[in-house]
Amino acid sequence: MKKKNEKTQEDYGFSSAEEAFNYLKKRGYDVQWNNVPMLHYEDTIPAGKPNGIGDVTADLVMVPKYLIDLGAQYTVNVKGDSMKDADIDSGDLLAVKNCPIPEEGDMVVAALDGELTVKNFHRSDRGDYILVPRNHDYEPIDMKEFAESKIIGKVMAIVKPVRCTPTRELRKYLGTIEEELLPPPTDNLVKMGIQIVNLKMKKLRHWYPVYRSLVDANVIEKGDYEGFIEYVNGLFPDNDFSITKDALQRMAVGSFDKPVKKWKDETAPVHGSTFLFYKEIAVTMLKTMGRF
Repeated sequence: MKKKNEKTQEDYGFSSAEEAFNYLKKRGYDVQWNNVPMLHYEDTIPAGKPNGIGDVTADLVMVPKYLIDLGAQYTVNVKGDSMKDADIDSGDLLAVKNCPIPEEGDMVVAALDGELTVKNFHRSDRGDYILVPRNHDYEPIDMKEFAESKIIGKVMAIVKPVRCTPTRELRKYLGTIEEELLPPPTDNLVKMGIQIVNLKMKKLRHWYPVYRSLVDANVIEKGDYEGFIEYVNGLFPDNDFSITKDALQRMAVGSFDKPVKKWKDETAPVHGSTFLFYKEIAVTMLKTMGRF
Protein backbone atom coordinates (compact mmCIF):
# COMPACT_ATOMS: atom_id res chain seq x y z
CA MET A 1 0.00 0.00 0.00
CA LYS A 2 1.37 3.41 -0.93
CA LYS A 3 2.04 5.68 2.03
CA LYS A 4 0.07 8.89 2.25
CA ASN A 5 3.13 11.12 2.03
CA GLU A 6 4.34 9.32 -1.09
CA LYS A 7 1.40 10.44 -3.23
CA THR A 8 2.45 12.40 -6.28
CA GLN A 9 0.84 14.89 -8.63
CA GLU A 10 -0.24 12.05 -10.92
CA ASP A 11 -2.43 10.62 -8.17
CA TYR A 12 -4.81 13.57 -8.51
CA GLY A 13 -3.88 14.86 -11.93
CA PHE A 14 -6.58 15.36 -14.58
CA SER A 15 -6.15 15.33 -18.32
CA SER A 16 -8.74 18.11 -18.72
CA ALA A 17 -10.90 20.53 -16.79
CA GLU A 18 -13.94 18.47 -17.75
CA GLU A 19 -12.40 15.37 -16.19
CA ALA A 20 -11.82 17.26 -12.92
CA PHE A 21 -15.40 18.56 -13.05
CA ASN A 22 -16.82 15.06 -13.49
CA TYR A 23 -14.59 13.74 -10.69
CA LEU A 24 -16.07 16.21 -8.20
CA LYS A 25 -19.64 15.74 -9.48
CA LYS A 26 -19.46 11.99 -8.93
CA ARG A 27 -18.42 12.58 -5.33
CA GLY A 28 -21.47 14.72 -4.66
CA TYR A 29 -19.89 18.18 -4.76
CA ASP A 30 -22.07 21.08 -5.93
CA VAL A 31 -19.96 22.32 -8.82
CA GLN A 32 -21.09 24.24 -11.90
CA TRP A 33 -19.54 24.05 -15.35
CA ASN A 34 -19.03 27.59 -16.74
CA ASN A 35 -19.65 26.78 -20.38
CA VAL A 36 -22.35 29.22 -21.54
CA PRO A 37 -21.53 32.73 -22.82
CA MET A 38 -23.39 35.73 -21.39
CA LEU A 39 -23.05 39.50 -21.67
CA HIS A 40 -21.28 41.14 -18.74
CA TYR A 41 -21.40 44.89 -18.17
CA GLU A 42 -18.17 46.14 -16.65
CA ASP A 43 -19.69 49.05 -14.73
CA THR A 44 -20.88 48.26 -11.23
CA ILE A 45 -24.45 48.81 -10.05
CA PRO A 46 -24.57 50.48 -6.65
CA ALA A 47 -26.28 48.77 -3.73
CA GLY A 48 -26.38 52.13 -2.05
CA LYS A 49 -27.29 55.55 -3.39
CA PRO A 50 -28.04 55.71 -7.13
CA ASN A 51 -24.98 56.32 -9.22
CA GLY A 52 -24.24 57.34 -12.80
CA ILE A 53 -24.13 54.67 -15.47
CA GLY A 54 -21.02 56.12 -17.05
CA ASP A 55 -19.64 54.67 -20.27
CA VAL A 56 -21.12 51.20 -20.09
CA THR A 57 -19.07 48.59 -21.91
CA ALA A 58 -19.99 44.96 -22.30
CA ASP A 59 -17.99 41.79 -22.69
CA LEU A 60 -18.75 38.10 -22.95
CA VAL A 61 -18.14 35.88 -19.93
CA MET A 62 -18.67 32.16 -19.44
CA VAL A 63 -21.30 31.31 -16.83
CA PRO A 64 -23.03 28.16 -15.51
CA LYS A 65 -25.99 27.00 -17.57
CA TYR A 66 -28.36 27.36 -14.61
CA LEU A 67 -28.22 31.16 -14.99
CA ILE A 68 -29.59 30.80 -18.51
CA ASP A 69 -32.24 28.39 -17.24
CA LEU A 70 -33.33 31.07 -14.74
CA GLY A 71 -33.85 33.48 -17.62
CA ALA A 72 -30.89 35.77 -16.93
CA GLN A 73 -29.69 37.76 -19.92
CA TYR A 74 -26.61 39.57 -18.61
CA THR A 75 -24.45 39.97 -15.52
CA VAL A 76 -23.16 43.02 -13.69
CA ASN A 77 -21.16 43.58 -10.52
CA VAL A 78 -22.59 45.35 -7.50
CA LYS A 79 -21.02 47.70 -4.96
CA GLY A 80 -22.21 49.22 -1.70
CA ASP A 81 -23.97 47.85 1.36
CA SER A 82 -27.63 48.91 1.10
CA MET A 83 -28.62 45.30 0.32
CA LYS A 84 -26.43 43.59 2.89
CA ASP A 85 -29.41 42.06 4.73
CA ALA A 86 -30.31 40.33 1.47
CA ASP A 87 -26.80 38.83 1.49
CA ILE A 88 -25.54 41.11 -1.30
CA ASP A 89 -22.04 42.50 -0.80
CA SER A 90 -19.70 44.64 -2.86
CA GLY A 91 -18.13 42.56 -5.60
CA ASP A 92 -21.03 40.14 -5.96
CA LEU A 93 -22.17 39.30 -9.47
CA LEU A 94 -25.84 39.84 -10.30
CA ALA A 95 -27.50 37.83 -13.06
CA VAL A 96 -30.26 40.06 -14.49
CA LYS A 97 -33.28 39.49 -16.72
CA ASN A 98 -34.99 42.33 -18.58
CA CYS A 99 -38.25 42.89 -16.74
CA PRO A 100 -39.95 46.30 -16.97
CA ILE A 101 -42.94 45.19 -14.85
CA PRO A 102 -41.72 43.40 -11.72
CA GLU A 103 -43.75 41.64 -9.06
CA GLU A 104 -44.00 42.61 -5.40
CA GLY A 105 -40.77 41.85 -3.56
CA ASP A 106 -38.64 41.27 -6.66
CA MET A 107 -35.06 42.43 -6.49
CA VAL A 108 -34.63 44.84 -9.36
CA VAL A 109 -32.17 47.05 -11.16
CA ALA A 110 -33.70 50.51 -11.68
CA ALA A 111 -32.66 53.63 -13.58
CA LEU A 112 -33.37 56.93 -11.79
CA ASP A 113 -32.61 60.06 -13.84
CA GLY A 114 -29.94 58.13 -15.69
CA GLU A 115 -28.48 56.49 -12.61
CA LEU A 116 -28.64 52.83 -11.65
CA THR A 117 -29.38 51.17 -8.35
CA VAL A 118 -30.39 47.71 -7.08
CA LYS A 119 -33.21 47.40 -4.54
CA ASN A 120 -36.30 45.37 -3.70
CA PHE A 121 -39.48 46.42 -5.48
CA HIS A 122 -42.64 47.42 -3.59
CA ARG A 123 -45.93 48.80 -4.93
CA SER A 124 -47.67 51.01 -2.36
CA ASP A 125 -51.42 51.07 -1.73
CA ARG A 126 -51.57 54.17 -3.94
CA GLY A 127 -49.80 52.37 -6.75
CA ASP A 128 -46.47 54.17 -6.30
CA TYR A 129 -43.29 52.27 -7.12
CA ILE A 130 -40.98 52.16 -4.07
CA LEU A 131 -37.42 50.85 -4.08
CA VAL A 132 -36.65 49.33 -0.69
CA PRO A 133 -33.08 48.87 0.59
CA ARG A 134 -32.20 45.94 2.84
CA ASN A 135 -30.16 48.02 5.24
CA HIS A 136 -31.78 50.27 7.87
CA ASP A 137 -29.10 52.91 7.28
CA TYR A 138 -30.76 53.73 3.93
CA GLU A 139 -34.17 55.22 3.17
CA PRO A 140 -36.69 53.80 0.68
CA ILE A 141 -36.77 55.53 -2.69
CA ASP A 142 -40.05 56.71 -4.25
CA MET A 143 -39.55 56.45 -8.01
CA LYS A 144 -42.11 59.22 -8.78
CA GLU A 145 -39.74 61.75 -7.22
CA PHE A 146 -37.46 61.40 -10.25
CA ALA A 147 -38.10 62.99 -13.62
CA GLU A 148 -37.13 59.82 -15.44
CA SER A 149 -37.36 56.43 -13.74
CA LYS A 150 -37.88 52.90 -14.93
CA ILE A 151 -37.24 49.31 -13.93
CA ILE A 152 -34.44 47.87 -16.03
CA GLY A 153 -34.49 44.27 -14.94
CA LYS A 154 -35.05 41.64 -12.29
CA VAL A 155 -32.15 40.02 -10.42
CA MET A 156 -32.41 36.28 -11.01
CA ALA A 157 -29.33 35.12 -9.12
CA ILE A 158 -26.49 36.36 -6.94
CA VAL A 159 -23.07 34.86 -7.59
CA LYS A 160 -20.52 35.25 -4.81
CA PRO A 161 -16.86 35.74 -5.68
CA VAL A 162 -14.62 32.96 -4.47
CA ARG A 163 -10.98 32.92 -3.46
CA CYS A 164 -8.70 31.14 -5.87
CA THR A 165 -7.35 28.10 -4.04
CA PRO A 166 -3.65 27.31 -4.58
CA THR A 167 -2.95 23.99 -6.32
CA ARG A 168 -0.98 22.70 -3.33
CA GLU A 169 -3.97 23.32 -1.04
CA LEU A 170 -6.33 21.57 -3.46
CA ARG A 171 -4.09 18.51 -3.62
CA LYS A 172 -3.89 18.43 0.16
CA TYR A 173 -7.71 18.56 0.38
CA LEU A 174 -8.16 15.89 -2.25
CA GLY A 175 -5.71 13.76 -0.28
CA THR A 176 -7.90 14.15 2.80
CA ILE A 177 -10.93 13.05 0.80
CA GLU A 178 -9.12 10.00 -0.51
CA GLU A 179 -7.93 9.10 2.99
CA GLU A 180 -11.51 9.23 4.29
CA LEU A 181 -12.61 6.93 1.49
CA LEU A 182 -9.94 4.32 2.25
CA PRO A 183 -11.28 1.16 3.87
CA PRO A 184 -10.05 0.45 7.42
CA PRO A 185 -6.81 -1.52 7.60
CA THR A 186 -7.13 -5.26 8.08
CA ASP A 187 -7.12 -6.82 11.52
CA ASN A 188 -3.83 -8.48 10.64
CA LEU A 189 -2.15 -5.12 10.03
CA VAL A 190 -3.54 -3.72 13.27
CA LYS A 191 -2.40 -6.81 15.15
CA MET A 192 1.07 -6.55 13.64
CA GLY A 193 1.34 -2.91 14.70
CA ILE A 194 0.27 -3.68 18.28
CA GLN A 195 2.76 -6.54 18.48
CA ILE A 196 5.55 -4.13 17.48
CA VAL A 197 4.70 -1.30 19.88
CA ASN A 198 3.71 -3.58 22.76
CA LEU A 199 7.37 -4.34 23.28
CA LYS A 200 7.90 -0.70 24.28
CA MET A 201 4.75 -0.02 26.31
CA LYS A 202 5.12 -0.32 30.09
CA LYS A 203 2.10 1.60 31.43
CA LEU A 204 -1.63 1.48 30.80
CA ARG A 205 -1.71 5.05 29.48
CA HIS A 206 0.79 4.05 26.80
CA TRP A 207 -2.17 2.45 25.03
CA TYR A 208 -3.57 5.90 24.22
CA PRO A 209 -1.45 6.45 21.05
CA VAL A 210 -2.56 3.02 19.85
CA TYR A 211 -6.18 4.06 20.39
CA ARG A 212 -5.65 7.40 18.63
CA SER A 213 -3.95 5.77 15.63
CA LEU A 214 -6.93 3.44 15.19
CA VAL A 215 -9.25 6.45 15.28
CA ASP A 216 -7.18 8.17 12.58
CA ALA A 217 -7.25 4.98 10.48
CA ASN A 218 -11.08 4.78 10.69
CA VAL A 219 -10.97 1.51 12.62
CA ILE A 220 -12.96 2.81 15.60
CA GLU A 221 -14.97 5.92 16.38
CA LYS A 222 -13.43 8.74 18.38
CA GLY A 223 -14.44 8.47 22.03
CA ASP A 224 -15.38 4.78 21.81
CA TYR A 225 -12.88 3.65 24.43
CA GLU A 226 -14.86 0.58 25.36
CA GLY A 227 -15.09 -0.41 21.70
CA PHE A 228 -11.32 -0.03 21.41
CA ILE A 229 -10.69 -2.22 24.45
CA GLU A 230 -13.09 -4.86 23.14
CA TYR A 231 -11.45 -4.75 19.72
CA VAL A 232 -7.92 -5.20 21.08
CA ASN A 233 -8.98 -8.00 23.41
CA GLY A 234 -10.64 -9.70 20.45
CA LEU A 235 -7.38 -9.56 18.49
CA PHE A 236 -5.45 -11.02 21.40
CA PRO A 237 -7.87 -13.33 23.29
CA ASP A 238 -5.00 -15.06 25.13
CA ASN A 239 -3.50 -11.81 26.44
CA ASP A 240 -4.63 -9.68 29.35
CA PHE A 241 -3.51 -6.13 28.62
CA SER A 242 -5.69 -4.71 31.44
CA ILE A 243 -6.49 -1.58 29.38
CA THR A 244 -8.91 0.75 31.15
CA LYS A 245 -11.24 3.41 29.82
CA ASP A 246 -10.12 5.83 32.55
CA ALA A 247 -6.46 5.56 31.57
CA LEU A 248 -7.32 6.39 27.95
CA GLN A 249 -9.68 9.27 28.74
CA ARG A 250 -7.12 11.05 30.91
CA MET A 251 -4.80 11.38 27.91
CA ALA A 252 -7.42 12.77 25.49
CA VAL A 253 -6.65 16.43 26.18
CA GLY A 254 -4.92 19.26 24.31
CA SER A 255 -3.35 18.26 21.01
CA PHE A 256 -3.70 14.58 21.96
CA ASP A 257 -7.43 14.97 21.28
CA LYS A 258 -6.59 15.67 17.62
CA PRO A 259 -5.22 13.47 14.82
CA VAL A 260 -1.65 12.29 15.40
CA LYS A 261 -0.32 14.52 12.62
CA LYS A 262 -1.49 17.55 14.62
CA TRP A 263 0.06 16.57 17.94
CA LYS A 264 2.21 19.33 19.44
CA ASP A 265 4.47 19.07 22.46
CA GLU A 266 3.46 22.44 23.92
CA THR A 267 -0.26 21.56 24.08
CA ALA A 268 0.02 17.86 24.87
CA PRO A 269 -0.57 16.30 28.32
CA VAL A 270 3.04 15.05 28.28
CA HIS A 271 6.19 16.81 27.10
CA GLY A 272 9.77 16.37 25.98
CA SER A 273 11.05 12.81 25.65
CA THR A 274 7.76 11.41 26.95
CA PHE A 275 5.85 13.24 24.21
CA LEU A 276 8.25 11.87 21.59
CA PHE A 277 7.76 8.36 23.01
CA TYR A 278 3.97 8.62 22.66
CA LYS A 279 4.20 9.98 19.15
CA GLU A 280 6.65 7.24 18.15
CA ILE A 281 4.11 4.61 19.21
CA ALA A 282 1.31 6.30 17.25
CA VAL A 283 3.44 6.84 14.13
CA THR A 284 4.67 3.24 14.22
CA MET A 285 1.07 2.04 14.33
CA LEU A 286 0.03 4.29 11.44
CA LYS A 287 3.01 3.27 9.31
CA THR A 288 2.33 -0.39 9.92
CA MET A 289 -1.26 0.14 8.79
CA GLY A 290 -0.11 2.12 5.73
CA ARG A 291 -1.62 5.40 6.90
CA PHE A 292 1.40 7.66 7.44
